[in-house]
Amino acid sequence: MKKIILIILVFLFTLSYLNADAADGLICVGSEMCSSYDLDCSSFGDGYCPENYGNWDECSQQTYYNPTTNLGKCYPCDPDCSFCGSIEVLAPPYVNPPCKDIGVTVTARLTKTPDTIKLKEGSSLSGSDIDNFLCKSGEQICRHTFIYNPKSCQPGGELYVTATTTNAQPPIFSTQKIEINPLVDLTVSGDKNKIPLEVNVKSEKGVSLSQIYLYKMDAKTNKFRPVKVNAVSSSDFCSFRCDKTEDPNCNLLFSQDASILETDEHIFKFEWDSIKCDNKEFMISAYGYDLAGKSNIDSETLTLNNESPPCIDECYLFNSPLLNTVYLRVRSWIT
Repeated sequence: MKKIILIILVFLFTLSYLNADAADGLICVGSEMCSSYDLDCSSFGDGYCPENYGNWDECSQQTYYNPTTNLGKCYPCDPDCSFCGSIEVLAPPYVNPPCKDIGVTVTARLTKTPDTIKLKEGSSLSGSDIDNFLCKSGEQICRHTFIYNPKSCQPGGELYVTATTTNAQPPIFSTQKIEINPLVDLTVSGDKNKIPLEVNVKSEKGVSLSQIYLYKMDAKTNKFRPVKVNAVSSSDFCSFRCDKTEDPNCNLLFSQDASILETDEHIFKFEWDSIKCDNKEFMISAYGYDLAGKSNIDSETLTLNNESPPCIDECYLFNSPLLNTVYLRVRSWIT
């Protein structure tokens, strides 16, 4: 008998409302059971749908709905009741040069179609519009990449963008923080002898470090490969015998720490002695880091034009697997 009374009491409930204009009807926010227990609409699933209790026909303004069943009147949308909308924003971790066009991809799971996705500047819905995109009718998952050209941006700083849809009530929106990477600008002067290299690194967080790595075009693979620059023997300098799994810095040409200067901009200078290398196509990659740990890269390619260049990877000794093995063993024994 007690069980029967308890079951009856559980189903003695009334709806609770969020007042709205008469023209808009009523928005329901949950059910009140036994005048003491509230079963509220929640955006977090708990296994209970308030819409299963009571007559929700009076809730004439639907905030979200399931496109299949046309049901769903909870405010906010309750995933235990119906399909709930969502929106995601994805921006690249960095671009070079920074503060130029940034691709921002927005994926919206729509509650009503057609709908429009808006991308706004800032971290709130009150930000100025960047652009908008009209999703197709019946398209529940809508994805679009906006091209964002920030008006106010500093290398090493940060930006916020907010994406929202226009039909859902309350609004579905999401904010994304975009970290702006440092500015890294590599300048290579000349194509022979000792070649000056300059790396300009700029960040409002403070410049930390610059590193330069050297790569050479491999005619067999038509790709740039790291070359050895910390060689004991000059005949091994600029060779492909650079195994970064064993020595990650085997092609590190230059490294300098400037964090002690605590400056927002610094020009790193280095002179590359290219006469030790063969007249091939090279790629020089310069990395710049700031005090916040963010980084960026700039690369330049050039073909050397030195007189009487050394023979390195294409010499007979190094084209013969047997002789190459013997050479490496002898060199290892000597050192």
